[in-house]
Amino acid sequence: MFSMEWFRLDGQNAFVTGAGSGIGQGIAIGLAQAGANVACFDVSASAGLPATVNHIQGLGRHAVRLTGDVTSAADLHSAIATSVTELGSLDVAINCAGIANATPAEAMPLDQWQRMMDINLTGVFLSCQAEAHVMLPRKRGSIINIASMSGVIVNRGLTQAHYNSSKAAVIHLSKSLAMEWSDRGIRVNSISPGYTLTPMNQRPEICCRYTSGADRHSRRDDWPRSLSRQSGICVLYRCQSPGRWRLRLLVKGTGHRGTVQPTSTRFVIGSSTRLMTAWRGSILLNVADVISRSRNRFP
Repeated sequence: MFSMEWFRLDGQNAFVTGAGSGIGQGIAIGLAQAGANVACFDVSASAGLPATVNHIQGLGRHAVRLTGDVTSAADLHSAIATSVTELGSLDVAINCAGIANATPAEAMPLDQWQRMMDINLTGVFLSCQAEAHVMLPRKRGSIINIASMSGVIVNRGLTQAHYNSSKAAVIHLSKSLAMEWSDRGIRVNSISPGYTLTPMNQRPEICCRYTSGADRHSRRDDWPRSLSRQSGICVLYRCQSPGRWRLRLLVKGTGHRGTVQPTSTRFVIGSSTRLMTAWRGSILLNVADVISRSRNRFP
């Protein structure tokens, strides 16, 4: 049985991009439920950002509403500076802002491809860069980038080569930053959610395919509606000090459970490192790619 007490973040301060809706909103609230204060960042047009802040404040935690664009380094640096001023520090950063759409590759305009890369990839890089500028002097911090299962698989029937490519790049970017910053006190991980019933997945190409029974393996009615047992648990686990937990997950297709424990360079399931997914596409964790880099043990 899941218990929030296993993942307490009391006294820690978090910064979440894309906090106005979907997985980002769920994660921001989940961090507050675990005891963290949360700076919530999204575009100014986000209708859900005030609701996120109000919900967090209703939990008795300090919430800061911040607006800007993840493609703007100036916006991010300003928002993080305000976050540190208001909350006192930056311990955890979750980069969740992103977009999705679909167009056949042969007909895709270059500006559509470029916009996807600007937000989903460059936006994550700029976010990590701004967060690291605050974390590196303190020699501690955890950055978690929200990628997608589409970064390691291809979604049957969805013409989204640009989206898949951007998420694959986020996974490798996270590995690269983990290597660069691990010896300087910052852990960088990525989490790759499967289909989740969020506003972004209400777009026509998703609704038509997964409500019609076109794909019997992934009916939309079966998608998780609650993040508390999917993305939220993975994020809270990644926020913990390295070496604190062992995580037991079902390895799809193998019929057995393996113990996942952090080593200096990777996560190991039993005697092998492999791709792991929770059943029904709830969450996909690329265990080889989600690097803990736990040589530095944080208090």
